[in-house]
Amino acid sequence: MITDGMLFADEVRSKIIGLRMVSRGRLGVHMAFYAVCMLVWTLSFSTAISVHGQSTLFLQSTPHISLFAIVLGIVVFPMRIVWYPLVVFCGLYGISLLFPFMQTADAPDLGVLLRLHLLNLTVNLAVGLFAGLGGRWLHLFLMGRTDPISADLALIGVNFAVVVPMCMVMMVALSALGPVVVGPWWGQSGFSDMSWTEVFFRGLRASFVSSMAMILAVEAPRRRHFLRALMFLPVFGAMIWMYYTGIYIAPIVEMTLLLTFLAAVLSVNLAPIVVFGGAAAYSLTTGVFIYPVSDDPEFGLLSEAMSAALTFILFAILLNKTRLRFEADIQRLTVTRLENVRDFADIGRFTVNLKRGRMVLDDAASRILDFPHVVDLHRVSSRLRPEDSDKVEEALSNVGAEMNEFTLHFRRGGSAPPDPNDVEGTALIKVYIAYELRKGRRAMAYGFLIDITSEWRKEVALQDALDRLNEKQERQKELFSIISHELRTPASIIAMLIERMDLDPDWTEVSPKINEASEQLLATLGDMRQAVYPERNLPVRMQPMAPANMMERVMNSFDQMARDHNVRLSVDLGDGAHDICMIEVNRVRAALSNLLRNALLHSTAQNVIIAYEAQYTEKGRVGQWSVIDNGQGIPPEDVEKIFEPFRRLSNGTKRVDGSGLGLYIVKSAIELLGGKVWHSDSPSGGAQFTFTLPESLAKGVVAPARPALDVRAVAATPTPSNDVTPPKPAAAEPAKTVVDGCALVVEDSEIIREIMAAVLRQHFSKVIVANDGVEGLKMVDDHTPDIILTDLFMPNMAGDEMIAKLRPDFPTLPIIGVTAAVVGEEARRFEVAGADRVLAKPLRTENIAEIVEQYFGAGPSRATRA
Repeated sequence: MITDGMLFADEVRSKIIGLRMVSRGRLGVHMAFYAVCMLVWTLSFSTAISVHGQSTLFLQSTPHISLFAIVLGIVVFPMRIVWYPLVVFCGLYGISLLFPFMQTADAPDLGVLLRLHLLNLTVNLAVGLFAGLGGRWLHLFLMGRTDPISADLALIGVNFAVVVPMCMVMMVALSALGPVVVGPWWGQSGFSDMSWTEVFFRGLRASFVSSMAMILAVEAPRRRHFLRALMFLPVFGAMIWMYYTGIYIAPIVEMTLLLTFLAAVLSVNLAPIVVFGGAAAYSLTTGVFIYPVSDDPEFGLLSEAMSAALTFILFAILLNKTRLRFEADIQRLTVTRLENVRDFADIGRFTVNLKRGRMVLDDAASRILDFPHVVDLHRVSSRLRPEDSDKVEEALSNVGAEMNEFTLHFRRGGSAPPDPNDVEGTALIKVYIAYELRKGRRAMAYGFLIDITSEWRKEVALQDALDRLNEKQERQKELFSIISHELRTPASIIAMLIERMDLDPDWTEVSPKINEASEQLLATLGDMRQAVYPERNLPVRMQPMAPANMMERVMNSFDQMARDHNVRLSVDLGDGAHDICMIEVNRVRAALSNLLRNALLHSTAQNVIIAYEAQYTEKGRVGQWSVIDNGQGIPPEDVEKIFEPFRRLSNGTKRVDGSGLGLYIVKSAIELLGGKVWHSDSPSGGAQFTFTLPESLAKGVVAPARPALDVRAVAATPTPSNDVTPPKPAAAEPAKTVVDGCALVVEDSEIIREIMAAVLRQHFSKVIVANDGVEGLKMVDDHTPDIILTDLFMPNMAGDEMIAKLRPDFPTLPIIGVTAAVVGEEARRFEVAGADRVLAKPLRTENIAEIVEQYFGAGPSRATRA
């Protein structure tokens, strides 16, 4: 199980490495501070040794009082200045030579004394260097195998453990090298009289001093900790007074026992300072810990042994407190980090007094719920949905459970529950709750509040998007089904009729049916093209026409369909119907045709009226067009969807045929012209579709006299006397104008090229053809045609590229683009290249007649180069 303290274990930094990093920042200052501290230590204890005067050179040199300076310096300073602690120690050793305890009068000459001190200095340097570098290597080794804090504590512990053996090694080295370096006088120097027990106890104190120095270095106490430690001066003053008044039994044991007690009871911040400072002050003033103070060797040895045992306990306590301090720092840092994230993540804490029905919130929970820190439960419940309020009541009554979790729909602000349909005004809160029921104490609940509103709203938005996507996919499936049906049906009819012609080549009977099937196929393709790319339709071209004439054209187009369905067509001409207005003929005719076709095919009506009336508003004249039927009408639930693309409504008990694009195309076309279209129930019980368009009267055009028999105004509810029967044109072959000119057809499809050429030969005396744009350019150079009709996509050179090459030399030559798509990118490419017009395939006789009238009404004009 990973605790909070272990959560950021990878981010914990070694305190010792931290000291090295700090010392690098102000290296000179730290080097000077280190040297001053070591100097004060050496001078203080050298003075104390001299004052109390019972120690010898050899006792105070194994180890030297400043030996820990080497170990501490090598551990805490950067490796590049590892020489600095050695230099400082050599300087401190030289200073200590000025004190009496480092001198001897028994040396035969100065050379022997110098060799003795040189040997002693060398052995101390070797021991200190080995301990320091060994400790540094051990720390580096442990850093790769355990956490940094454990590595720091292991270094301090190992230092405490190895100094004593190193002192014993020092004793062995001096005993072996002394006779060689000093000569015969070595036997009189006093080293041979030293006991191993004295070296052991001095080594133990040296290890304690060096380890305490490391603890203080990594603890890095602050000034307030030192000030608090001064409160214990009277305690140590009393111990010093008791020593000098003789109120003691074994001073070294009593002092060690006091230090152990203080280490156990004081805080982790104070204990190292008080113990280290108190022991140093007591030693400096009494000499205890510096030399034996008992005259009884056996009692003195027992006292030293008891003190040594207590020293081990004392060090263990301090090392453990240091570990606890490190872990507490990590825990505190972890909690701080988690609190920062928790607050940022909108995770609040709360407690509930179940008896009083009161809730206490922390800052985050108060912000989440928009309540003060203390709030009654009924106020919280008043902002919950009823079902969520029941959840809370059930959860708070179930105190026997260990844990519980649920989500609440909550309203911030106000006092009413949230609206189930108001996602923006509702917050979603995740609650984790635990219970506590202690004997003799009131029941309580506590837990976390997590604001998951943002995620919930994103989920709702995503679900809405998925629903729309699913709906779109369903509509696409329906579209593909419609396309399959709507395109396959006329294509199948054409295929069957062609097969029939092989059996019974009666063209007079088959031709109208093939024409009808092809018209249906082309109309379906046109509807779908307009639905997919409504913004790419033909440009707006306003032309002068009377609304009555427009209605007559539409009526004539659907006269036969109305007869086939037994429907009476009528018109209702209101004010302004015979005024010549600027009308977008193509789109208005398409809109009326779609509305009229729907009424004839899908309404089951007996009467259909086309109505027009001019209205006048502040913005000017507006033409209102309507198609009214007395059929079954449109169900209310379908009204909002009828103008959506690919929507097909049911006709009674079955689905009606059609692409489902008619009304969508009407709406797109009318809105493009700045108008609007809507549905309403007709007075006769069916459906009424109305659209309005801004109109302006044509300037310079005189309205013709109203024909007496063309149309007759009708009432809202038509009667037989109101019926209109438009005059039938005489069935005669339309006159054709044959131009004495040359027409060029550029088309890569051989069949289409031949058909287009055949149609053009009815209007031009000469027709030439080309397979692609390259051949078309050559034909222009050879024949200089009067008009060019070209396809777009062709091998070698496309139609628009050919036009672009011709335009600089033939700026007035009529060039007509012919394509299957008169809207969208294909038409735009023709227009950019410089085509005069774009016509749709298949090219019909009326298209050619219109072109001849437009460009050759006054006779052909031979194209000339610019």
